[in-house]
Amino acid sequence: NLNKEINKNIYFRVHPSSLFKDIIEKEISKNFGVEKIDRSIFDDIFTKYNLIIDTNIQTTYYQCLNSGVPVLLFYNQELINVTPLTKKNFLNMKKNKFKFSNTKNLKRHIEGIYNDPSGWWNSKKNLKIRADFSKNCSLNTKNDLEVWKKFFLKI
Repeated sequence: NLNKEINKNIYFRVHPSSLFKDIIEKEISKNFGVEKIDRSIFDDIFTKYNLIIDTNIQTTYYQCLNSGVPVLLFYNQELINVTPLTKKNFLNMKKNKFKFSNTKNLKRHIEGIYNDPSGWWNSKKNLKIRADFSKNCSLNTKNDLEVWKKFFLKI
């Protein structure tokens, strides 16, 4: 079990439209407690927590990655139809403890970084992993909307 002091200070952010929302919430409730599921306004999490645990690889995960607040991903679904480079990025993230598919390993990692999650998050190795992932999996231009517009006009 997770240290009680640590458990009282961690919360999970479950994507409200996730197809797996009920399964994820049941797993979190069983292993951490139902009160550990944060249902507040998304933007509030960046000022409320020193460590974010997200549960879905969508836009919110990219926002968390770029927020400056350390984020872990608790995600147990297999990824389908991703490029070999994206698959490599996800495997690297799992290997380096960004992504977890079971609560046992997640708890162990939280206990290991709890006293200084920013130190872990901002290590040279983890900065590179995040940069590689962002470069491959997210847009970050001066005008993302214009990039998408050009993309769709080419189709």
